[in-house]
Amino acid sequence: RSLLIISVVGSARKYRMKSKLFPIFRQDLIKVAKSIDVWILTNGINTSIIKLLGEINRTNPDPSQSIHFISIAPWGCVSSVEQLAVYGTNVIYNKPKTDETSFESNHVLLLFIDNDTKHEYGSELEFQSHFTKIYMWKFIFIIKYNKR
Repeated sequence: RSLLIISVVGSARKYRMKSKLFPIFRQDLIKVAKSIDVWILTNGINTSIIKLLGEINRTNPDPSQSIHFISIAPWGCVSSVEQLAVYGTNVIYNKPKTDETSFESNHVLLLFIDNDTKHEYGSELEFQSHFTKIYMWKFIFIIKYNKR
């Protein structure tokens, strides 16, 4: 199957998609996922457009045709980040502090970027860009190589 990578960079501010547009966007994204593998790269933070994308994944009527949400998040902005290193037990996460954020729960993979800063967004954007380019070139090379 082919792979489509969608890299989403959105504002952390509140975002409301027009009520008529959201069902169309949702339906079309799920339709695409039926024919090709879809990876959506985000910062994984439970705000704005990322929250809407998570809702699409959560309400997908056919989980066998899943959309893979991959979070590339800044380590220093995650609420209760120290609890992520707890193994073998359940952890109850508290409400985030005002300068921290929680994850959107429909992401299947979480990657963290740690540049020793606290409460600073942006370090994840460069990594997300490189990650997308690496996969883009990998698949272009495979396509060219297979055409011999």
